[in-house]
Amino acid sequence: QETKWPGRFETIWSSPQIIYDCAHNGSGIKSFVSVCSSFIRQKTFNKKHLICGFEKNKNIIKELKILESFFDTIICTETQTRHSMPCSTLAKLFDSPKATYNKNIKKALLNLKEKTNQRDLICIIGSHFFAPHIRQTINKKFANQQKEY
Repeated sequence: QETKWPGRFETIWSSPQIIYDCAHNGSGIKSFVSVCSSFIRQKTFNKKHLICGFEKNKNIIKELKILESFFDTIICTETQTRHSMPCSTLAKLFDSPKATYNKNIKKALLNLKEKTNQRDLICIIGSHFFAPHIRQTINKKFANQQKEY
């Protein structure tokens, strides 16, 4: 219960609560949703938002329906690597009006944070490759608020 594992259901911001998990394949997504379900039962959130991006070679189609049913909004983005699945392709795989896309993870995170209520939940999943972009965004753009990671 006290283990801290960077990139695994890691709270990187407190208000709104932002959680980063490097769930990047089918089993990782299932584990993330299981942990997130338990976590949510202990909290009260207005809305649950997801930012996600995956590499092209990941077989995650079955798990997308699980994510779609769990989150109110979904923003598909890219991992910024040469093997990144195009965010427009990922949004089409969701086949849901909940899914939109933004190629730039930093902009996706900043735009979503501006639009969310302090009692919302934002989760970011899909790759270890997101970590540098997320940390840089938090350090530079959220600097006027207290850091919590």
